[in-house]
Amino acid sequence: MERRLAAILAADVVGYSRLMGEDEAGTLERLKANHREVIAPLIGDHAGRIVKLMGDGALMEFASVVQAVAFAIEMQRRMAERNEGAPREKHIDYRIGINLGDVFVEDEDIFGDGVNVAARLEGLADPAGICISGTAYDHVKSKLDCGFEFLGERQVKNIQEPVRIYKVVPEGRNALKGAASSGAAAVRRRRASIAIRRFQLYSKDNELTELVEAFREDLEIAFAQLRTLQVLAHSLSGSQPEEDSSRAEPKRLVGIDYLLQGSVRPRGETLRINVQVIHQQAGFNVWAEHYECGREEFEAGAVTLIETLVATAQTQIVLHEGANEKHFHDEQERVEHLASKAWSMIYRLTPESLDQAEKLCAAALSLDPDSARAHQALACVLHHQFYMGFTGEPEKVVRLGLDHIDRAMALNEEDEYTHWVRGNIFVGLRNTQKALAAFDRSREINPSFSLATASYGTACAWAGRWQDAIHYSQQALSANPKDPSNFFRFNTIAVAHFTAGDFEQSLEWAERTVERKKKFLVPHLIRVASSAHLETSNFSAKVAELLDEFPAARTVYQELTPFTRQQDQDSLRVELERAFA
Repeated sequence: MERRLAAILAADVVGYSRLMGEDEAGTLERLKANHREVIAPLIGDHAGRIVKLMGDGALMEFASVVQAVAFAIEMQRRMAERNEGAPREKHIDYRIGINLGDVFVEDEDIFGDGVNVAARLEGLADPAGICISGTAYDHVKSKLDCGFEFLGERQVKNIQEPVRIYKVVPEGRNALKGAASSGAAAVRRRRASIAIRRFQLYSKDNELTELVEAFREDLEIAFAQLRTLQVLAHSLSGSQPEEDSSRAEPKRLVGIDYLLQGSVRPRGETLRINVQVIHQQAGFNVWAEHYECGREEFEAGAVTLIETLVATAQTQIVLHEGANEKHFHDEQERVEHLASKAWSMIYRLTPESLDQAEKLCAAALSLDPDSARAHQALACVLHHQFYMGFTGEPEKVVRLGLDHIDRAMALNEEDEYTHWVRGNIFVGLRNTQKALAAFDRSREINPSFSLATASYGTACAWAGRWQDAIHYSQQALSANPKDPSNFFRFNTIAVAHFTAGDFEQSLEWAERTVERKKKFLVPHLIRVASSAHLETSNFSAKVAELLDEFPAARTVYQELTPFTRQQDQDSLRVELERAFA
């Protein structure tokens, strides 16, 4: 069997299943046109060949890695042109991964670790982006008019050694070359870093040892999809409890902000999994929890558990980053810290904390008017001021929020938080279609992003899709049970039951929401309206509490309850008029 060094390119269509589900015939026709008009002509011009085509992607081989990267850049440029003018949900974007490595050749097919690395890199690339391996970078770094951003070393599935990963930046020659560049790389955004340590296994079961390591690798890959964290590829030992790897932490952990570590303890057919996130410099736990997982589920990949771990850890780190005071090396780090503090204040979800977050965003934007994260956070503040009933000018606040999130999108559209905030603002504007598309995009960027799942349910609730609303809310609660904003999930379920006409359930869930967050208008309105319909004996006390918390509720409630169906708005109006009479 022939073996040779090859430049391998793997390409994949972003959101293929969604595109096919929405318009199978149209999507297939556009994919065929892309191949006919873009890929086939370009690959001939760059000394390449198509090894095989799959429904949602392709595997290609090139004579040199320089030709492969040049092809990828030009392909992505032409695809961007083809997407211009089309609605965002109709765009066909590709992720591309490129590796230079050994392959086996059989007939016209190629396979081996060289191909596997390219495929893993494609999965780590941004939509419409390109990731290349360290071996590819070493051969191309000074030969093309483009830049490269070092993303660190990462462990990729089924590959023994960590892989150096670089993002191709087409617009500038080595504008972001190397992790040590504190200039342009820092300007983009300094992300907190995390290393996923090997889990201690309290068992001599060899099969379980392999399963635990596969679980850790899958967990690391899931974290690598987050845009808020930089993940260090593992090289840590210590799978047995008696080994104290803390006595000799590897040099490569220097500068890493957070460590995620844990243990697995078998109990019959159940595994007890303990997990903790440690702030390495301070040496304390940011978050710790234990979970029970059936061995059968663990053997199948423990997908739900991984989603829960990633979602919860991400939330806790976002909160900690905002509360953690830092020394700033430059103005850009100060801007990022102000935005992080704003996010930490947002999570408190009180009128005072949102006002403080708004001031922090304003301070960040005064230093850098082009801070995507500050625009994003300010839009989030404005959305919550509207949604929680903290403004007397709801339409003005929502429109201003849309302006800021559009600015954040123009600066960086590959951030799950930006699409999530944008979707929430469209909920306020009663545009369900755009809201759901934004939440889909957010979850496409980060499949473990529970806030987008939750808000998808919220959009469904206000649109009268009550069963979907309850389903996605429960899914988000299960995925991230420690999220301090989970009272919003309770409120969504209350609204869903109200639109379904189940007033006993809407009353129950509204009561549970008010217990957790008294200063929030919508659950008070649902509680009062449900009580009025059921003619409960104490509904007058609920009316008094509503007006005590929100004196202007009588006049502004219709603007602050974004139902999209007139029948739901009418139902709320009739019951509140009865209550206020």
